[in-house]
Amino acid sequence: MSAYKEGDPTTLSRLYGRSVGKPLRARQQGLVDNLLPGLAVPADGPVTAERLFGEDASDGTLELYALSGQSLALTCLVKALAFTAAVFWPLPAIAFFGALAYGLEAGPALITALALALAAPGLALVASFAGALAAGLKRAGLLIALIAAPLQVPLLIFAAGAARSAVERPDLVIPNLMMTAAYSLAALALAPIGAAAALRARLE
Repeated sequence: MSAYKEGDPTTLSRLYGRSVGKPLRARQQGLVDNLLPGLAVPADGPVTAERLFGEDASDGTLELYALSGQSLALTCLVKALAFTAAVFWPLPAIAFFGALAYGLEAGPALITALALALAAPGLALVASFAGALAAGLKRAGLLIALIAAPLQVPLLIFAAGAARSAVERPDLVIPNLMMTAAYSLAALALAPIGAAAALRARLE
C-alpha cells in the first residue's frame, strides 16, 4: 500500500489547495500500512449490513422477534447500535491517526475524529434500514448499497465539511458538527421505525 505518489491528487495536501503533496515520513507510512488496516477489518471478517437481518430472515429468527412481544422497532434499534459498535468503533481512531499521518495538526485531526464519531451512528442506522428492506433477498448487498448510499452521502458531506473547516474556516466547524449530529439523531428516531415496518411487511 503506497500512501503517496508523485502528483497524487488524493493526498490531503492537494485536497487543501497545495500544488504538490508531501511524502509521508517513515513512521507515518508505517502507521498507514500496518496499524490502520488492522483497525478497519476485524480478524474474523467484516460485519456487513447484509448480514444484519439477512440471516434472521433465512433461519426463522424474524418470526421469533414478531412473536416475542417486544417492540420490533426497539429490536431493530438494538441491532443497529450493536452494528455501530461492531463496525464503526474504529472510525474516529482511524480518522485521528490518519489525519496525523497525513500532516494535519492535532486540533484539526481531533475535529475530524469527532465529526466521524458523530456520523457513525447515522451511517449504521441508515445501513440497518437498508438491510431490513433487502433482508432475505438474493444479491442483497447491491440493493443495500443502492438504498443506503444516497442517504449516507449528505451525512458524510457534513462530516467532511467539519474536517475541512477545521483547516480553512474554523467558524464553520460548529455548524457542520451540529448538522452531522442532527442527521444522526434524525436517523436514530426514524430508521428503527422504517426497519421494523420493512420487516413486518416481509413477515406478512
